[in-house]
Amino acid sequence: MNDFRYALRTLARRPGLVAAAIVCLALGIGANATIFGVVDTLLFRPPPLVQNPERVVRLYFRRRLPPFGTTTSSITGYPLYTRIRESARAFDALAAYTYSQSASMGRGVDARRVHVVLASASYFPLLGVRPALGRFYSADEDRLGGPAVVVLGYGFWRAAFLGDSGILGRQLQLGRSSYTVVGVAPERFTGVNLENVDAWVPLTASTPELMGPGSLNRGSYFLQIIGRLGPGGTDAAAREATLAFRAEDMYSFGDSNAVALLGPVQHARGPEMSQNARVSLWLSAVSVIVLLVACANVANLLLARALQRQREIAVRLALGAARLRLARQLVAESVLLALAGGAAALVVTLWAGPVIRAFLLRDMPAVTSAVDGRVLLFTGGVALLTGFFAGCVPALQVGRADLTPALKAGAGEGRYRPSRLRSALLVGQVALTVTLIVGAGLFVRSLRNVEGQNFGFDPGHTLLATMDLRAAGYSPTEINQLNLRMLARLEVLPGVEAAAATIGHPFGRATGCSVSVPGRDSIPQLKAGGPYCQWVTPGYFAAMGTPVHGRAFTPADRGAPVAIINETMARLLWPGEAAIGKCFVGSDKRCTEIVGVVPDARRFNAVEDESMHFYVPFTADSSEFITALVMRARGRPEDAVAPVRAAMQQTAVNLPYVSVTPLADLVAPSIRPWRLGTTMFGLFAGLALVLAAVGLYGVLSYTVAQRTQEIGVRVAMGAQRGDVLGLTVGQGVRIAALGAAIGALAALAGGRVLSSLLYGVSPQDPLVLLGAATTMLAVAAIASYLPARRATKVDPMVALRYE
Repeated sequence: MNDFRYALRTLARRPGLVAAAIVCLALGIGANATIFGVVDTLLFRPPPLVQNPERVVRLYFRRRLPPFGTTTSSITGYPLYTRIRESARAFDALAAYTYSQSASMGRGVDARRVHVVLASASYFPLLGVRPALGRFYSADEDRLGGPAVVVLGYGFWRAAFLGDSGILGRQLQLGRSSYTVVGVAPERFTGVNLENVDAWVPLTASTPELMGPGSLNRGSYFLQIIGRLGPGGTDAAAREATLAFRAEDMYSFGDSNAVALLGPVQHARGPEMSQNARVSLWLSAVSVIVLLVACANVANLLLARALQRQREIAVRLALGAARLRLARQLVAESVLLALAGGAAALVVTLWAGPVIRAFLLRDMPAVTSAVDGRVLLFTGGVALLTGFFAGCVPALQVGRADLTPALKAGAGEGRYRPSRLRSALLVGQVALTVTLIVGAGLFVRSLRNVEGQNFGFDPGHTLLATMDLRAAGYSPTEINQLNLRMLARLEVLPGVEAAAATIGHPFGRATGCSVSVPGRDSIPQLKAGGPYCQWVTPGYFAAMGTPVHGRAFTPADRGAPVAIINETMARLLWPGEAAIGKCFVGSDKRCTEIVGVVPDARRFNAVEDESMHFYVPFTADSSEFITALVMRARGRPEDAVAPVRAAMQQTAVNLPYVSVTPLADLVAPSIRPWRLGTTMFGLFAGLALVLAAVGLYGVLSYTVAQRTQEIGVRVAMGAQRGDVLGLTVGQGVRIAALGAAIGALAALAGGRVLSSLLYGVSPQDPLVLLGAATTMLAVAAIASYLPARRATKVDPMVALRYE
């Protein structure tokens, strides 16, 4: 305690140093605490309210699937779930559930979109949760033909029904059926997928209606499985699940080496880590680099302070003080600064945490506060470690240095003595900062490449409208008739330039179709599957903003054997030839003539493997049903959303919810990883750049103060202002140049790891490396100029009397 009391008195005499150190540590530790909150949510913290989460596992299925190779996925079908449930006795319980599905609750103007999870009756007991109100549905209700019952999410119940306890027994329109509310889930419970859920419905009873007829049959993929381990543990459960998996040829594809894998309940830690988890881990590494820069900054400040106190320390040693005691006091000062920085970091986390979490985990509910017990513990631990290691630098210097010259130096505290350790810390700061700037530059170029590519349509002016009429009880013929009536209304809407209907649409649904080419034995098989087909009305390509080489469809093409194909299909099936005028044979066995070629349109992601895709004219007698209407807005697509929704909703009475979305909003989630990397890498690189500039400025300011006499002598001997500027600025730029070179080499070495997150740019991109180095050198020159300018104002007479 004496060391800490002495440290407090010492630091109180240096408010400037204290403030600088606390700000640096607050930024460095705060960045780490904020990112830790995100990583903890994804990878370490179990889902809220789950009992004994270490015994709850997710099932993943790995098999070889020619021509795609080995695949691992948690998505499977209902028949496999029932087989594992009946044969795998090593599980105490097994449950199946879906991802959150978008559904329409209510009809007409009162219709709203809700997020529904279909889950087996065993789902809630397996997780050990209790309802906040009423009850969960039972196994007797989770059967084909069972009663339509629903459990509401706590947040939805509070928002939509104001927490009315009389909600039990009320009827809610969901799809085409009326569901009876039997319970409300507990507060903060979101299931195991960390997603917003408004309602849960029985899996077996509701799947045929909400997911479509035949969804419970073999060959369907729409659900996930979790299990609670029995006394036999993981090995026995995995072995029994694997046997059941191999017995289902429809899902194992006859692969004798197919296996069922058991992963932790946290989905992000599965065999194939999620994109959010990968980006979060990268950001963790980046935040650690920022902390290292901050730590080096504080260590340099403390080292400069220790060098200023050399005479004091030498006197104390001469009077019999132990070096260990003095080193301990220096570490105590550092730890006090770090604890103060940690407290300030909590303020940074309280402010930045919700913002960063909303940006990183946009679709996840905030199940915890930005600062809770785990974040507090992490912040305290990081602060103590940072303080200890930062304090070790001046402590080691005191422990090893020969302080005899300090006793002979007279009363002046501060003759300048070069310090290799101080320079090494500065070089390290610059190197780490350049590494971050390179990462930010690579993400910026990747984002520009992703956003600048040809998506095959114009996302900036196109709207996509969908309405789940199938779940509302409409037949395919009725769905098509109603959509064509809606289309007629949209075509005359003032804010709509062009409109069309389609079976299959980007970022929603793709249909595989068989194709053969006369004169060829086979067609190429691509990793992305296909060929894919789409039925569209005339005006589709105008509505999507897609240029057509050849001609687009006209009303006269309805029922005619004509098609428009994408560029990949044209290149692979007729290499080196003009595809227009050629023909292929589809499922109708007719030779379909190609009348146009269009750019490849993205199906599910902004970046995806190429695939063959063709379009044929829509016919009213199609056995398939229209899945979407697309419109090209005259102005901003956001301004047309409300008029389009109103026009469609007014076409008939009691229609379900109409989802009208700008196509750019559908593209955005798949661009988000690059936008996220650009923003976060840029933010952290900027933070590190500021810290490095402050560190360089601080050290050079100390150097100028210590070299006052030397500078005065130089000026007295005839040195010009430019000579003095060059002396100080040159020192800063030389340090920055060495650090930039080391940082560039480190970025080259680490770029291979980052390459999987980049698009269209090499990790060794020379422009990025040159730009990072130039930026760092420019900032270093500015940071060096400020103390250098002060050095030029030294009065030689004053400086010569400095001693």
